[in-house]
Amino acid sequence: MTDLPNYWLDLFSFQTWQEFIDAGSKVAGFRRFHWTSVQKIEPGDFLLCYLVRVSRWVGLLEVTSEPFLDSSRIWKGDLFPARVRVKPNILLSPEAGVPVESLRDRLSVFKNLKDQRHWGVAFRKCPLRWTPEDGELIIRALRDSAAHPVVRPIDPKKLIGE
Repeated sequence: MTDLPNYWLDLFSFQTWQEFIDAGSKVAGFRRFHWTSVQKIEPGDFLLCYLVRVSRWVGLLEVTSEPFLDSSRIWKGDLFPARVRVKPNILLSPEAGVPVESLRDRLSVFKNLKDQRHWGVAFRKCPLRWTPEDGELIIRALRDSAAHPVVRPIDPKKLIGE
């Protein structure tokens, strides 16, 4: 384990976020073909939880175990067998999540894009290591939202087709 934690993008759909919460918020899972990347995650690292389609940050999880493979069912739609045990530091409802657009001017994934409409490419693969600067920025925004929640309705159309 290194002295400084790494920050990893962890993608959730509205449904998989709810299933994660319902299962006790103790295990994060990824698809089997991401096992090589998952094996780089270490205890003490942080998972930055991002809700796809809704485009909001909804959680901060601290990794508490080495990666492992497990086929027990947590999620209904997919197995996500490449796993780590986690301790939730912040869990927000999707409605109180931090809109990624609110951090647009400060996150490095938005910088140097040839076409600003293509920022979503950075949110298609997980786990993906993020810079410490971006990780800390997201953590500050999550903490602020947890302390002073702002409820933003979710367009039901964004939840279709998960």
